[in-house]
Amino acid sequence: MSRGYGRQSSDTLIFVRGSKLEPTPATAGDEPMELWEAIVNGGMGIGSNRFEAGTALLESCELDCLLLDDGMQHRKLQRDIDICAIDVSRWSAHPFLLPFSYLRDSKSRLADASVLLLSKWEQQPEGLSLIQKDLTRYANADANIQKMSYNLQLPKTLNGKNLEKSLEQVGVFTGIANPEHFTLSLRNA
Repeated sequence: MSRGYGRQSSDTLIFVRGSKLEPTPATAGDEPMELWEAIVNGGMGIGSNRFEAGTALLESCELDCLLLDDGMQHRKLQRDIDICAIDVSRWSAHPFLLPFSYLRDSKSRLADASVLLLSKWEQQPEGLSLIQKDLTRYANADANIQKMSYNLQLPKTLNGKNLEKSLEQVGVFTGIANPEHFTLSLRNA
């Protein structure tokens, strides 16, 4: 389930694999379209009211689980597992909640997380040490803490051209909030 940031409608929408109604970036938003590509069976709920979207999704198809994008701040939803991804490169720079930083909840809420995934740690050895120390204060002692990495794969061909031999200049356009890690990954690739 997702809020569907950037979509043209504010209605709660339900998409079920195998039905005639398919999401588009205009109806669902960009990030939900990425999630939709990974869904083989089941469906996806889009809406600002997560409870309403989840209820409608459960009524529309049989599911084993619901996965919420940015769901930790929705405390009214009962859950079995909270998985929290933490950007190591931004951990110490933003100790406050929105609107002062990118954080959507306080660091003390990490005590409720079952799994903590540390991202963007490769270029931040000092940040990784700091966050590992801080997590002893914030996280549940039983939390599963793992480092995760992004695996950027450039396309081999585009419009029938072999990109490995024909790329001389590349322009990059990105809409992500913290593009430095992405552009560095591009340079390394």
